[in-house]
Amino acid sequence: MKKWMKILLGVVAVIALAIAAVFYFTAGIVDTANDFFKAVKQKGFAKARNYLSEDFRASTDEKVLVDFLSNSAILDFKESGWSNRQVSGSRGELEGSITSETGGVVLILCKHCCAFAE
Repeated sequence: MKKWMKILLGVVAVIALAIAAVFYFTAGIVDTANDFFKAVKQKGFAKARNYLSEDFRASTDEKVLVDFLSNSAILDFKESGWSNRQVSGSRGELEGSITSETGGVVLILCKHCCAFAE
């Protein structure tokens, strides 16, 4: 095998490992976000609130949050897709969208709003 081919395969392998590592280390935040949306769909607002970070809960009035969620397309949650994921400590950041049962798409940016166990 030619030297340039070995180098190219090495670079591809490093990129593949980096992508796999991102998905592995961010799986917890994705699971937490999806559990939050599932709880909202079932109108389990108290349960959903527990998926939010302590800082977010402290700075957001519970009634305001419930009113917002009750009137949002998030109630029809079907699935999520995350185009950007980052984790720092026990906090994470997600950027992507959720799709509703009717096919509508809601763009989501979650910056340090969910807490998850590492």
